[in-house]
Amino acid sequence: MYTAQISLTKHPNPPTEEDDFLDENGHYWYGDEDDLLGIIGCLHNNGQVIGTEYPMIEQDNKIIAFANIAEENSLDKKYHNKYVKKELDKLGDRLAFTILGKDPASSDVCQCKNNQQRQFLLLYTTFLSIESPIDCGNCELPVPLYKLPKVYDYSDEHLDIICWQKDYQSYDRLQMHCVTEDFCLQQLGDINSEFTTSSLELRQNMAKSCGIPVYYYLYKHYGESLESEQQRKCPSCGGDWKLETPYRNFDFKCDNCYLLSNIAFDLKD
Repeated sequence: MYTAQISLTKHPNPPTEEDDFLDENGHYWYGDEDDLLGIIGCLHNNGQVIGTEYPMIEQDNKIIAFANIAEENSLDKKYHNKYVKKELDKLGDRLAFTILGKDPASSDVCQCKNNQQRQFLLLYTTFLSIESPIDCGNCELPVPLYKLPKVYDYSDEHLDIICWQKDYQSYDRLQMHCVTEDFCLQQLGDINSEFTTSSLELRQNMAKSCGIPVYYYLYKHYGESLESEQQRKCPSCGGDWKLETPYRNFDFKCDNCYLLSNIAFDLKD
Protein backbone atom coordinates (compact mmCIF):
# COMPACT_ATOMS: atom_id res chain seq x y z
CA MET A 1 0.00 0.00 0.00
CA TYR A 2 1.22 3.47 -0.90
CA THR A 3 0.38 7.01 0.15
CA ALA A 4 -0.50 9.49 -2.57
CA GLN A 5 -0.67 13.25 -2.43
CA ILE A 6 -3.55 14.65 -4.48
CA SER A 7 -3.15 18.39 -5.02
CA LEU A 8 -5.60 20.87 -6.48
CA THR A 9 -4.63 24.41 -7.37
CA LYS A 10 -7.31 26.81 -6.24
CA HIS A 11 -9.71 28.07 -8.88
CA PRO A 12 -8.15 31.20 -10.46
CA ASN A 13 -11.53 32.87 -11.00
CA PRO A 14 -14.06 31.38 -8.57
CA PRO A 15 -17.60 31.65 -9.96
CA THR A 16 -19.93 33.90 -8.00
CA GLU A 17 -23.65 34.25 -7.55
CA GLU A 18 -23.66 36.60 -10.51
CA ASP A 19 -22.39 33.71 -12.65
CA ASP A 20 -25.00 31.34 -11.16
CA PHE A 21 -21.93 29.57 -9.74
CA LEU A 22 -21.08 28.21 -13.21
CA ASP A 23 -17.45 28.05 -14.24
CA GLU A 24 -16.09 28.80 -17.69
CA ASN A 25 -16.97 25.24 -18.81
CA GLY A 26 -20.56 25.45 -17.62
CA HIS A 27 -19.96 23.26 -14.55
CA TYR A 28 -21.52 24.11 -11.20
CA TRP A 29 -18.82 25.11 -8.73
CA TYR A 30 -19.19 24.41 -5.02
CA GLY A 31 -15.67 25.21 -3.85
CA ASP A 32 -12.13 23.89 -4.20
CA GLU A 33 -12.57 21.42 -1.35
CA ASP A 34 -15.64 19.91 -3.02
CA ASP A 35 -13.75 19.68 -6.32
CA LEU A 36 -10.96 17.76 -4.62
CA LEU A 37 -13.31 15.46 -2.71
CA GLY A 38 -15.25 14.88 -5.93
CA ILE A 39 -12.30 13.39 -7.79
CA ILE A 40 -11.22 11.41 -4.71
CA GLY A 41 -14.74 10.01 -4.43
CA CYS A 42 -14.70 8.86 -8.05
CA LEU A 43 -11.27 7.26 -7.61
CA HIS A 44 -12.50 5.55 -4.45
CA ASN A 45 -15.61 4.15 -6.15
CA ASN A 46 -13.36 2.77 -8.88
CA GLY A 47 -11.05 1.10 -6.35
CA GLN A 48 -8.09 3.34 -7.21
CA VAL A 49 -8.14 4.99 -3.78
CA ILE A 50 -8.68 2.77 -0.74
CA GLY A 51 -9.89 3.65 2.73
CA THR A 52 -12.29 6.40 3.69
CA GLU A 53 -10.10 8.99 5.41
CA TYR A 54 -8.38 11.70 3.39
CA PRO A 55 -6.61 14.30 5.58
CA MET A 56 -6.51 17.68 3.87
CA ILE A 57 -4.29 20.72 4.25
CA GLU A 58 -4.15 24.14 2.63
CA GLN A 59 -0.73 25.12 1.39
CA ASP A 60 0.15 28.22 -0.62
CA ASN A 61 -2.41 28.27 -3.44
CA LYS A 62 -3.36 24.61 -3.19
CA ILE A 63 -5.68 22.24 -1.39
CA ILE A 64 -3.87 18.97 -0.71
CA ALA A 65 -5.30 15.60 0.33
CA PHE A 66 -3.51 12.42 1.32
CA ALA A 67 -4.95 9.05 0.34
CA ASN A 68 -4.02 5.37 0.41
CA ILE A 69 -3.62 3.46 -2.84
CA ALA A 70 -2.91 -0.23 -3.43
CA GLU A 71 -0.01 0.05 -5.89
CA GLU A 72 2.44 2.67 -7.03
CA ASN A 73 0.60 2.90 -10.36
CA SER A 74 -2.96 2.72 -8.98
CA LEU A 75 -3.75 6.22 -10.27
CA ASP A 76 -2.60 5.53 -13.83
CA LYS A 77 -5.05 6.60 -16.52
CA LYS A 78 -5.33 3.04 -17.86
CA TYR A 79 -7.47 2.23 -14.82
CA HIS A 80 -9.74 5.30 -15.01
CA ASN A 81 -13.47 4.79 -15.55
CA LYS A 82 -15.81 7.29 -17.18
CA TYR A 83 -16.55 9.11 -13.92
CA VAL A 84 -12.88 9.64 -13.10
CA LYS A 85 -12.23 10.83 -16.67
CA LYS A 86 -15.11 13.31 -16.43
CA GLU A 87 -13.75 14.82 -13.20
CA LEU A 88 -10.23 14.96 -14.63
CA ASP A 89 -11.50 16.77 -17.72
CA LYS A 90 -13.28 19.27 -15.49
CA LEU A 91 -10.25 19.97 -13.26
CA GLY A 92 -7.63 19.95 -16.02
CA ASP A 93 -4.08 20.88 -15.08
CA ARG A 94 -5.22 22.19 -11.69
CA LEU A 95 -4.95 18.59 -10.41
CA ALA A 96 -1.72 16.72 -9.70
CA PHE A 97 -0.86 13.30 -8.26
CA THR A 98 2.35 12.59 -6.34
CA ILE A 99 3.26 9.18 -4.91
CA LEU A 100 4.94 9.81 -1.54
CA GLY A 101 6.03 6.26 -0.72
CA LYS A 102 5.12 2.77 0.41
CA ASP A 103 3.69 1.88 3.81
CA PRO A 104 6.39 -0.43 5.30
CA ALA A 105 3.80 -2.24 7.44
CA SER A 106 1.39 -3.02 4.59
CA SER A 107 1.08 -6.24 2.62
CA ASP A 108 1.65 -6.63 -1.11
CA VAL A 109 -1.17 -7.06 -3.62
CA CYS A 110 -1.91 -9.76 -6.17
CA GLN A 111 0.30 -9.64 -9.27
CA CYS A 112 -1.35 -12.55 -11.10
CA LYS A 113 -1.86 -11.59 -14.74
CA ASN A 114 -5.51 -12.59 -15.09
CA ASN A 115 -8.42 -14.36 -13.42
CA GLN A 116 -7.54 -17.71 -15.00
CA GLN A 117 -4.18 -17.57 -13.24
CA ARG A 118 -5.95 -16.68 -9.98
CA GLN A 119 -8.02 -19.92 -10.13
CA PHE A 120 -10.65 -18.52 -7.74
CA LEU A 121 -11.41 -15.41 -5.70
CA LEU A 122 -12.49 -14.91 -2.09
CA LEU A 123 -14.90 -12.22 -0.91
CA TYR A 124 -13.43 -11.50 2.51
CA THR A 125 -12.67 -8.61 4.84
CA THR A 126 -12.42 -7.68 8.54
CA PHE A 127 -13.13 -4.52 10.49
CA LEU A 128 -9.40 -3.72 10.46
CA SER A 129 -8.82 -3.97 6.72
CA ILE A 130 -8.69 -1.11 4.23
CA GLU A 131 -7.36 -3.27 1.37
CA SER A 132 -9.54 -4.69 -1.39
CA PRO A 133 -12.03 -7.25 0.00
CA ILE A 134 -11.24 -9.61 -2.89
CA ASP A 135 -8.41 -12.09 -2.28
CA CYS A 136 -6.66 -14.15 -4.94
CA GLY A 137 -7.03 -17.92 -4.66
CA ASN A 138 -3.55 -18.41 -6.11
CA CYS A 139 -1.26 -16.00 -4.23
CA GLU A 140 -3.73 -15.25 -1.40
CA LEU A 141 -3.11 -11.52 -1.70
CA PRO A 142 -5.71 -8.75 -2.19
CA VAL A 143 -6.71 -8.03 -5.78
CA PRO A 144 -7.13 -4.29 -6.52
CA LEU A 145 -10.70 -3.73 -7.66
CA TYR A 146 -9.66 -1.79 -10.76
CA LYS A 147 -8.08 -5.00 -12.08
CA LEU A 148 -11.41 -6.86 -11.96
CA PRO A 149 -14.43 -6.64 -14.26
CA LYS A 150 -17.38 -4.64 -13.01
CA VAL A 151 -19.98 -6.88 -11.36
CA TYR A 152 -22.89 -5.45 -13.32
CA ASP A 153 -22.96 -4.38 -16.97
CA TYR A 154 -24.90 -1.19 -16.18
CA SER A 155 -22.28 0.08 -13.72
CA ASP A 156 -18.84 1.49 -14.42
CA GLU A 157 -17.92 1.48 -10.72
CA HIS A 158 -17.04 -1.05 -8.03
CA LEU A 159 -19.39 0.61 -5.58
CA ASP A 160 -21.37 -2.58 -4.93
CA ILE A 161 -18.27 -4.37 -3.59
CA ILE A 162 -17.10 -1.29 -1.69
CA CYS A 163 -20.52 -0.89 -0.02
CA TRP A 164 -20.52 -4.59 0.86
CA GLN A 165 -17.15 -4.16 2.55
CA LYS A 166 -18.36 -1.20 4.59
CA ASP A 167 -21.48 -3.08 5.68
CA TYR A 168 -19.50 -6.19 6.66
CA GLN A 169 -17.01 -4.12 8.62
CA SER A 170 -19.84 -2.35 10.46
CA TYR A 171 -21.20 -5.69 11.69
CA ASP A 172 -17.72 -6.98 12.49
CA ARG A 173 -16.73 -3.86 14.42
CA LEU A 174 -19.91 -3.90 16.50
CA GLN A 175 -19.57 -7.57 17.44
CA MET A 176 -15.91 -7.08 18.35
CA HIS A 177 -16.99 -4.29 20.70
CA CYS A 178 -19.76 -6.53 22.10
CA VAL A 179 -22.46 -4.15 20.87
CA THR A 180 -25.57 -5.96 19.55
CA GLU A 181 -23.23 -8.97 19.39
CA ASP A 182 -25.88 -11.66 18.86
CA PHE A 183 -27.49 -9.80 15.97
CA CYS A 184 -24.19 -9.03 14.25
CA LEU A 185 -22.89 -12.60 14.58
CA GLN A 186 -26.15 -13.88 13.15
CA GLN A 187 -25.85 -11.55 10.15
CA LEU A 188 -22.24 -12.64 9.49
CA GLY A 189 -22.59 -16.35 10.19
CA ASP A 190 -26.14 -17.51 9.46
CA ILE A 191 -26.56 -18.51 5.84
CA ASN A 192 -30.21 -17.42 5.96
CA SER A 193 -29.57 -13.96 7.42
CA GLU A 194 -30.51 -10.93 5.36
CA PHE A 195 -26.91 -9.78 5.03
CA THR A 196 -25.54 -13.22 4.10
CA THR A 197 -28.31 -13.71 1.54
CA SER A 198 -27.40 -10.44 -0.20
CA SER A 199 -23.69 -11.28 0.11
CA LEU A 200 -24.18 -14.64 -1.60
CA GLU A 201 -26.05 -12.90 -4.41
CA LEU A 202 -23.08 -10.56 -4.84
CA ARG A 203 -20.73 -13.57 -4.78
CA GLN A 204 -22.72 -15.26 -7.53
CA ASN A 205 -22.77 -12.17 -9.73
CA MET A 206 -19.05 -11.67 -9.21
CA ALA A 207 -18.40 -15.24 -10.35
CA LYS A 208 -20.38 -14.56 -13.53
CA SER A 209 -18.52 -11.35 -14.34
CA CYS A 210 -15.05 -12.72 -13.48
CA GLY A 211 -15.52 -16.13 -15.08
CA ILE A 212 -14.02 -18.05 -12.14
CA PRO A 213 -15.38 -19.32 -8.80
CA VAL A 214 -15.81 -16.80 -5.99
CA TYR A 215 -15.93 -18.07 -2.41
CA TYR A 216 -17.65 -16.46 0.56
CA TYR A 217 -16.64 -16.71 4.22
CA LEU A 218 -19.18 -17.53 6.95
CA TYR A 219 -17.97 -16.20 10.30
CA LYS A 220 -18.25 -18.52 13.34
CA HIS A 221 -17.46 -17.26 16.83
CA TYR A 222 -19.30 -19.50 19.31
CA GLY A 223 -19.73 -23.28 19.28
CA GLU A 224 -21.12 -25.94 21.61
CA SER A 225 -18.05 -28.20 21.61
CA LEU A 226 -14.95 -28.90 19.55
CA GLU A 227 -16.37 -32.31 18.61
CA SER A 228 -19.63 -30.87 17.30
CA GLU A 229 -17.74 -28.17 15.42
CA GLN A 230 -15.57 -30.73 13.64
CA GLN A 231 -18.70 -32.61 12.56
CA ARG A 232 -20.42 -29.56 11.12
CA LYS A 233 -21.84 -29.92 7.59
CA CYS A 234 -22.10 -27.29 4.91
CA PRO A 235 -25.12 -25.16 5.90
CA SER A 236 -26.17 -24.84 2.27
CA CYS A 237 -25.99 -28.36 0.80
CA GLY A 238 -25.49 -30.46 3.95
CA GLY A 239 -22.33 -32.04 2.54
CA ASP A 240 -18.98 -32.71 4.16
CA TRP A 241 -16.73 -29.69 4.04
CA LYS A 242 -14.18 -30.17 6.86
CA LEU A 243 -10.65 -29.80 5.50
CA GLU A 244 -7.92 -32.24 6.50
CA THR A 245 -5.46 -29.35 6.35
CA PRO A 246 -6.78 -25.82 6.97
CA TYR A 247 -6.68 -23.38 4.06
CA ARG A 248 -5.26 -20.19 5.52
CA ASN A 249 -7.37 -19.69 8.68
CA PHE A 250 -10.35 -21.62 7.30
CA ASP A 251 -11.22 -25.12 8.53
CA PHE A 252 -14.18 -25.69 6.21
CA LYS A 253 -14.49 -25.36 2.42
CA CYS A 254 -17.42 -26.41 0.24
CA ASP A 255 -16.55 -26.53 -3.44
CA ASN A 256 -20.20 -27.07 -4.38
CA CYS A 257 -21.56 -23.98 -2.63
CA TYR A 258 -18.34 -21.91 -2.65
CA LEU A 259 -18.39 -21.38 1.10
CA LEU A 260 -15.62 -21.15 3.69
CA SER A 261 -15.79 -21.12 7.47
CA ASN A 262 -13.81 -21.78 10.61
CA ILE A 263 -14.08 -23.83 13.77
CA ALA A 264 -15.69 -21.55 16.34
CA PHE A 265 -13.10 -19.10 17.61
CA ASP A 266 -14.07 -19.57 21.26
CA LEU A 267 -13.12 -23.27 20.98
CA LYS A 268 -9.74 -22.79 19.31
CA ASP A 269 -6.54 -22.91 21.33
